Amino acid sequence: MANIEINQLPAGTLPLDGTEIIPVDQGATTVQVTVEDVADFIKADNNTFSGTNTFSGTNSFLGATTMNGLLALYSFDLGLGTTTIIKVNGDPGTSGQVLTSQGGAATPIWGDIPTTAVKTIKVSLTSANILALNTTPFVLIPAPGAGKILNVLNVKYRYNFVSTAYTGEGSIYCNLRNFYVTDNTQNEFALSATSTRFIKPVMVNIEQSTSSLIDYENVALSLFCTTPQLNGNGTFDVYITYNTITL
Repeated sequence: MANIEINQLPAGTLPLDGTEIIPVDQGATTVQVTVEDVADFIKADNNTFSGTNTFSGTNSFLGATTMNGLLALYSFDLGLGTTTIIKVNGDPGTSGQVLTSQGGAATPIWGDIPTTAVKTIKVSLTSANILALNTTPFVLIPAPGAGKILNVLNVKYRYNFVSTAYTGEGSIYCNLRNFYVTDNTQNEFALSATSTRFIKPVMVNIEQSTSSLIDYENVALSLFCTTPQLNGNGTFDVYITYNTITL
């Protein structure tokens, strides 16, 4: 073949099968290796990549590979594309789990978020949920289980006006059984509004009441209204920051 530049060569057929030959400068001598040889080098233990490296498609890293000394991957599959999949030893974990280091060269593992961790969640109510609040309190967070309590740190509301405001007096509360977590928010400031609005209710410190922790052990956090709501068609979002305490 006449001497031509690399960018003048015809495009190869993908995916590669590993037998393709490529030139490598080794000790000032040009030698040939296969694509599989290069892949084996990348997968070998303790190879280091510096700078910014981008991997597209689905790539498997077998062994301990570090990128600039910051990221260690061991038997780690990383898929990038329309759907991102991270697997450890072929295990993608389950919904809601996080990948945690085991220290040193140990393989990281999937695990549940500790119940003591502070979380912020959004819970949405439909118009039907709102119209039933007086007789059917809406469960925002399920009961955490025996020997545990929900420690509610902050609550915010967002009322989403659609076309018709709700009518009816009364107040909206978050509560744990009969113990208020938020002070009353008058309906006129929330559900009867004729525009979308963000509401910050006053938090109530139930630990300062005469109740004991056992009174709201394994109790769900609910939202309710003191009087029936009528006619409206808006929706309601509740943002809750909380953690779970084991007694």
